[in-house]
Amino acid sequence: MPSTDPDPTRTLVHWNELSNRVEERATVLALNPPTTETELRLQLILMQEDIMLLFEQSLYFFMVKGDFYATEEMNRLSPSFHFATEWTPNNEELYVELLNGVKGYVSKWSDAILKDAVRAIKENIGGSSQQIGAAVAEVLNAKTNRGVLIARTETMRAFNRTAQRRYENAGFDMTWITAHDFKVCDECEPKHRQPVEEVGVPPEHPECRCTIVPRLKI
Repeated sequence: MPSTDPDPTRTLVHWNELSNRVEERATVLALNPPTTETELRLQLILMQEDIMLLFEQSLYFFMVKGDFYATEEMNRLSPSFHFATEWTPNNEELYVELLNGVKGYVSKWSDAILKDAVRAIKENIGGSSQQIGAAVAEVLNAKTNRGVLIARTETMRAFNRTAQRRYENAGFDMTWITAHDFKVCDECEPKHRQPVEEVGVPPEHPECRCTIVPRLKI
């Protein structure tokens, strides 16, 4: 039988660590907010580059954890046959696909910050640099949570997509599993223990903690 506690809490510390580091990058910018559009654009580019470096390492880590997790679950389901972890060229292609997806989300997030922060700068033209900086900082602080959501959601996507690839390669079907706690949302609860071919592969929404476990094909 699959594990009765398949919520990937084994990776939760790293999940929160990445979220915190992304938040820190945005917070540092908010603590020293640019007061001109030119400086704002430059600082946002640097922030994007910094955050993407975090993701380059973290997505690979979560993919490896997803592969390891899937292997453990397959061995629970079929103890008579030992499955070993597997890393193929397809995983490298998936890594590039996931990283490009993250880059798109981070770019859209940065564009949203730029749009609102430029508006804040223009609305405060004529004011002191402290007033302009405070207005820009307010925008940055308001948008920080979006970066955290991206970090948590995309690392779980990497985890689950890699597990999915591993199950498919081994010839297993899959079942959706929630995190089994009071935080499970109304969107995910009905999908608990439902076939993936009917309900899809998590994440269902930002910060989704659901995962997938293998089941034998009928």
